[in-house]
Amino acid sequence: MKIAVFSDVHGNLNALKSVLKQIEEKKVDQTIFLGDIFQRGNEEMECFNRKLFFSHFLFSDINRPYPFLQLADLKNGIFDRACKNEVVTKYDLVAIGHSHSNFVKYNVVSVSATGLEGASYLLISVDEEGIKFEHINID
Repeated sequence: MKIAVFSDVHGNLNALKSVLKQIEEKKVDQTIFLGDIFQRGNEEMECFNRKLFFSHFLFSDINRPYPFLQLADLKNGIFDRACKNEVVTKYDLVAIGHSHSNFVKYNVVSVSATGLEGASYLLISVDEEGIKFEHINID
């Protein structure tokens, strides 16, 4: 049995595509991803003239070793202010993780942790009419 293990993609889509292609070529039996798909290297996408942004969480300072806001910032008003920042508001939808809960704050949508109890994922539909999303519970 061949097992491929990789981690810490940090939003580098080209690196992710490259490693997945190499893993496929090696004909592995199982692939395991250890986390941190998004972080400093975030991923921006445009569909039907809609700007989407995907990140592990909202940033406090990209130059810090841990660049994200703290979870406590969800309750002390800092997160709300960050959602109103032009860095965030320039997108039609910002999808984040990290908080392990589902919520919507302005154009920011959080999705719960896929690997925990009560887990869900986010399903986003983009077309000429606009953007729709829903949290889908994992059975």
